[in-house]
Amino acid sequence: MAGGAFQTSREIFGHSIWKNIVEFRLFFLIYGNAVFSEEGVKIDESLTLQRGQWLRSTRKIQEDLEYIENRQVKQYSTSTINRAIKSLSHVKVQMLCTKTHELGTVFTVVNYEQYQGFGGYRNMELGTQLGTVAKQSRNNNKNVKKEKNLKDLISCIFDHWMSKDLVKHRVLTPQINLQIKYKLNHYSEEEMIQAISSYDAILNNPDYKLNTRWGLLDFLEKGHFEKFLPDRDPYTFYPKVVNDLVPQKQSKLSKNKELLRGKGGGGHAAGTSQVSSFQSSGSLPKPN
Repeated sequence: MAGGAFQTSREIFGHSIWKNIVEFRLFFLIYGNAVFSEEGVKIDESLTLQRGQWLRSTRKIQEDLEYIENRQVKQYSTSTINRAIKSLSHVKVQMLCTKTHELGTVFTVVNYEQYQGFGGYRNMELGTQLGTVAKQSRNNNKNVKKEKNLKDLISCIFDHWMSKDLVKHRVLTPQINLQIKYKLNHYSEEEMIQAISSYDAILNNPDYKLNTRWGLLDFLEKGHFEKFLPDRDPYTFYPKVVNDLVPQKQSKLSKNKELLRGKGGGGHAAGTSQVSSFQSSGSLPKPN
């Protein structure tokens, strides 16, 4: 692993993961190895890790988290690690965001600055000697932290979209970034993620009458997003296809075509002949 050091806030001891050994070790492994540089680190032409991100495969994480029990070196199973990743990435916890890359999994530590607690430590070091300058510095730190947290949220929402079977985007464009930022002023991150998940579930379910594949920008910009919010009950809004009615409609249509072409059954043909005969003679047939 890389050398160096990192600091963290003591608030981590009051966090729920403090009671979960696997999640705690996994989170600190990712958080401690995440990129610190503001400029990021370029891995290859297709991937540049940003501040607060780390690239690692599940197999390597197994090795990283090896532990000793009864004098034996053991590893967590891949299923155990994947469950911990899923738990830390859950919308109600949202400590991590993940996206798949050909080189491994890119982990993003949400609120990276908050866990480090840089703002508080800086202010303590400054003390009261700087007066107004210190106050301005605190405000600037808060603004930077807020912008960084917002950037993480936008990245997580975009990555969630890209993880679904929806229209793919090569990059997070400024237009998409702006739309996500605008929506976050009105809706929570959890609501946005749930809306994307609902759209994916309905779009890719043949039982629902929805076959329009919007890109993320159109989905957010043109009023489609709101239809998939949890309180709008999208699974009721979009009706289901009633498959058993389709064959009946087709059979009636075929039957009508046959009648029009004179290809009906013998009973129909005889009935038609009698009607024509009656109309031509102008009188009813005599009884036997």
